[in-house]
Amino acid sequence: MTNVARDALALVVPRHCPACDEIVETSTPLCPACSIRMANLREVPCCRLCASPIPDDAGPCGRCKDHGLRPYRSVARLTTFESITRDLVHGVKYGRRWSIIPWLACELAQQPRVKEALVASEIIVPVPLHWTKRLSRGFNQAELLAWELARIGKLRVVSAVRRVEMTRSQTAFHSRDSRRRNLRRAFRVVRPDLLDGRRVVVVDDVMTSGATLQAIARAIRIGCRPAELRAVVIATANPLQTDLAM
Repeated sequence: MTNVARDALALVVPRHCPACDEIVETSTPLCPACSIRMANLREVPCCRLCASPIPDDAGPCGRCKDHGLRPYRSVARLTTFESITRDLVHGVKYGRRWSIIPWLACELAQQPRVKEALVASEIIVPVPLHWTKRLSRGFNQAELLAWELARIGKLRVVSAVRRVEMTRSQTAFHSRDSRRRNLRRAFRVVRPDLLDGRRVVVVDDVMTSGATLQAIARAIRIGCRPAELRAVVIATANPLQTDLAM
């Protein structure tokens, strides 16, 4: 679609900001106010290893103590999970606003640490949903994001990990240990040949405690021997916030 055609269509069917529903009159998907909010969140310092928010770039990280989210070499993100980012993620998951996914992927790919993760990897593994949740929701937001990042980074998306247990929602648990126990046997590698010896980046929408990413890493390392594991997420939750509900 040409710019002229797009502008003409916008006159007939106005676009709305996916975060606040205000009418957007520019070529960007967000309204001016939300664009500023997103820019501010992108500037929040984060740990170079686990991507958790930190007071300043000098650290230290109160979550990982500068050890990272093991066994991942690094976790990279776009922003913290608050304000506009929370609205955007909820809009995708519960409001079926899938059109924002390509834009989020482009924004992610421009972040230096995300770019480094994509360049260093060969395979993208999206965090899978249990088949019952996938059936009821109709899509997996992590998979949609993974395909967009793969297109940008010229990587291969593989569904090598399956969610084999329908566990309780992670929002029902408020400690890191309880979240880990909930996911202890949730994932299984079904195509180890696709991951063995490969540099893998795991993609999800939000990292709250890190339990989901670590459960998948544990399943991958039980089933095969990847050369390296990294992770990319849209946002990481602030460990100082008490309300981490998604």
